[in-house]
Amino acid sequence: MINFIFVFSGVIDQQRKNYAMKVITFLISPEASKHHAAIAIFPRINFMCPKSMIAWLHMRNCVIDMMQKFTLRIFVYSSIFLAFYAGYAIILLLNFFEFITLKIPFELLIYSAYDSFVVLSVLLFMLIKGTSTNNEYKK
Repeated sequence: MINFIFVFSGVIDQQRKNYAMKVITFLISPEASKHHAAIAIFPRINFMCPKSMIAWLHMRNCVIDMMQKFTLRIFVYSSIFLAFYAGYAIILLLNFFEFITLKIPFELLIYSAYDSFVVLSVLLFMLIKGTSTNNEYKK
């Protein structure tokens, strides 16, 4: 159970990072109110004024620095759990194909296979979410 708490907190951190970057981008985008009604309440920045643009750039850098903590935490969570559960899945597969023989009760085998599948799929979701964030801001 504790594993799921750490993995899901990594997913929540990734969603926080996505939301913060989306809000910062919508402050400068004139098209934001047409696509996202929830963010339409935020004021827009006058991008013709150099002082406003510099202030927006400083605010963006501040948010990126603040989100660095979340990025580091996501990296640590995903690295540790990916290594552990990938190794665990390899051991289960070797046991299944009888390259190694371990006397594991069937119930524990099913539970551990389900646990590995859930955690690895959540880690994959987290990586996909992170790459979609990077892809969105490359445009």
